[in-house]
Amino acid sequence: SNRNSLIPPVLFDVKLDCLGIPQKQGLKVDVEKGRVIVKKPKEASEDKYYVHNKIRQLIKSQKDHNKLVIVVEAEKEKTQRKEYVFADSKKREGFCQLLQLMKNKHSGKPEPDMITLFIGTWNMGDAPPPKDISSWFSSKGQGKTRDEIADYI
Repeated sequence: SNRNSLIPPVLFDVKLDCLGIPQKQGLKVDVEKGRVIVKKPKEASEDKYYVHNKIRQLIKSQKDHNKLVIVVEAEKEKTQRKEYVFADSKKREGFCQLLQLMKNKHSGKPEPDMITLFIGTWNMGDAPPPKDISSWFSSKGQGKTRDEIADYI
C-alpha cells in the first residue's frame, strides 16, 4: 500500500505567564492542518489556534532555555506576543522544529527561505572597536524589528 506519512498532532504542556501568574496550558502542533492550538485545562473545547501564516516569529530566551516568545499577527499590521515556559529545553526545541516543519510544509515555496540576517555597525565618535568583539555576535533574542520581506520562524 502507498501511504502518505502523516505527522500526528503533538501536545506540549506549557505555562503562560499572565501578569506574573503562571497558567497551565497546552500547545498542540498540528503540522498537517498547519496550526497551533492553544488548549486551556479547564475548557473542553480547543477554542483558540494560530494558523501557520500568522505565526511571525519565535524568540528563544537566552537566559531561560525553557522559555519561548511566540509573536503572532493579530490584526492589520499588529502583532501579539505570548511568553510560554516549557518543561525543559528539549521540549522547547522539539516545538520549534515542529513549527519549522509546519511552516515549510504549508509555505508553497519549493525551498523556503530559512533566515534573513542583517548585521551592521555604527561608529560613534570615531572610536576604535574593543579588542574583544565576541559580544557583537551574540543574539539576545529581543525580536523588536520586523522585515516585511522575510518569513519568520
